[in-house]
Amino acid sequence: KLSRIEHSALVAIAIVISQALSAKFSGGSFSISYASLFPALGPFFITAGAFILNDYFGFETDRLNGRKDRPLVGGRIGKEIALRAAVFLMCLGLLLSLFVNFNCFAIAVVFAFLSAIYDKVLKPLPLVGNVFIASSMAISFIYGNFAVVNELQPIILLFVGISFFAGIGRELIITLRDVEGDGKIGAKTLPMILGPKNTILLAALLFGIAIMLSWQPMQMQYVSPYAFLIYANNLLLIKSLLLLANKQDGKNFKKARNYTLAAILLGLLAFGVLSL
Repeated sequence: KLSRIEHSALVAIAIVISQALSAKFSGGSFSISYASLFPALGPFFITAGAFILNDYFGFETDRLNGRKDRPLVGGRIGKEIALRAAVFLMCLGLLLSLFVNFNCFAIAVVFAFLSAIYDKVLKPLPLVGNVFIASSMAISFIYGNFAVVNELQPIILLFVGISFFAGIGRELIITLRDVEGDGKIGAKTLPMILGPKNTILLAALLFGIAIMLSWQPMQMQYVSPYAFLIYANNLLLIKSLLLLANKQDGKNFKKARNYTLAAILLGLLAFGVLSL
């Protein structure tokens, strides 16, 4: 729970799907095997370590927000053990990425470094922290592309854009929950500047851009496995916004988090359909 392993799984799935798409659109071949799964291991562990670091450095904010559901604040795991686990997982992830190729290793190094300074340097800056978190999913597609071919495929850049805009929107509504605690430690996140209503409106705009981009691969063909998955994805994104527009409390924030997480998975499955 501390590592939010579900996010690591989504990153790994995104990388495998990106490899399949890159191989297909570059004229190569792809099959599920050890060779195609290995490149995803490094980012899987780096992401897990990054989330642990996020809780480690964000301990005071979580404590002030009364987040007893978080393992560190709830006292279920010690801070020293968490820090050791984070360092181990990130080092392991970097080592595994080294054996993929130089491009993938360079991406892994940059994002591991940014993850390490996220809470102290990036998060307190309005929008910058949100952009970084959103880019961590988007970069998974580029990483997967480079694991297969050296040239970026246009279809991959499209999915980078979709995941990036949806990711920023998701981060804004998630950050909205921590406004009170962030304010007490001197952070200045975008939701603190915009306020709840404008934050939700901005998230709606970003989700809207992602939704419009998600229909580009279909070229106006609205009946297909891809389309049905994207319909479900879009509905979940809209549902999460409507929940928070109606009422912003712990229950709705949790639902919105889970809905958007499910939307990401459905989006990945839709992308995967195009690789078949």
